[in-house]
Amino acid sequence: MAGLSESFRDDFYRWTQEQAAVLRQMADRGVDAPVDWHNIADVVAAAGNARLTAASSHLTLVLEHLLKLEHAPEAAGIVGWRAVVTRSRGELAWLLAESPSLTDRLTTRLRRDFRTARTTTRLWLQQNGDAAAAAALADDPPYGVEQVLDTEWWP
Repeated sequence: MAGLSESFRDDFYRWTQEQAAVLRQMADRGVDAPVDWHNIADVVAAAGNARLTAASSHLTLVLEHLLKLEHAPEAAGIVGWRAVVTRSRGELAWLLAESPSLTDRLTTRLRRDFRTARTTTRLWLQQNGDAAAAAALADDPPYGVEQVLDTEWWP
């Protein structure tokens, strides 16, 4: 059992997904116990997925505010945007320290989360009278996960 506890401490997200799979296997084997195996597995998996959702949300916020810093008119909201990026990077660092396997998941979600950030940034730029900057936003993420997480990197 020590290995399972270490896994829980070392990577919560991975542990939840592994434990949910084991619980589902137990259910499929018909273990004779009055336990709602499938729903318990779903709850365990959901606990890990909540961390993934939180990490993805912070990734989107960082991307959005990096885009604003890069494309918005000078001094529009730079201090506040840098604060959002710094806070969200801190939250991401904590989530990834608790669940390192989320880094791979963020890499696969980068394109999807970038599209959301781009749409939000585009709307903001249009509402603030900068249609040219809104139209110039790239279709693909201009930053990688490494840059998004790097507390010293700014566009």
